This record gives sequence, structure tokens and C-alpha cells, in this order.
Amino acid sequence: MNNKNLKYYKNIEKNYDFDKLNPKSIELFEMVHKYQFYGKRAQTLYLKLVYKIGQIITLHLAKKESAGALKNKKQAFL
Repeated sequence: MNNKNLKYYKNIEKNYDFDKLNPKSIELFEMVHKYQFYGKRAQTLYLKLVYKIGQIITLHLAKKESAGALKNKKQAFL
């Protein structure tokens, strides 16, 4: 696992309680990470835009789905 992946998962670990996360929200966070990875590897501007839009939508859904698992309830989003 490279340094960027580790940083991404450490940020999720810092903000969320893993015991309270359901499988759906975990899968959504993994999809966000995949969209981010493939968006950086895309060659055309069109594909980069599509992956970025997918990443933003999926991140919003993941945060909304896992709002009950936040460690700090004042912080609604990352």
C-alpha cells in the first residue's frame, strides 16, 4: 500500500468508528478511492471529468450513509 492510500484510510479511521460503519458505507468509501485512482490515471479530459463527478457523488453518498458512525458528531463532513 503506498503512502497516498495509507493517508486516505488513516483519515477515514480518524473520523469514523469502524464498529458502527455498515458494509454499504465501507463499499462506498472504497468506490470513492477507486474513482480517485482511475481519475488520476485517465488520459483524456472527458474521462477525468467523469471519474471526478463519480467520486463527488459517491463521496456524498458515503458520508450521508455513515453519518451515524462519526466519532466527532459536530463534524458532519470530512
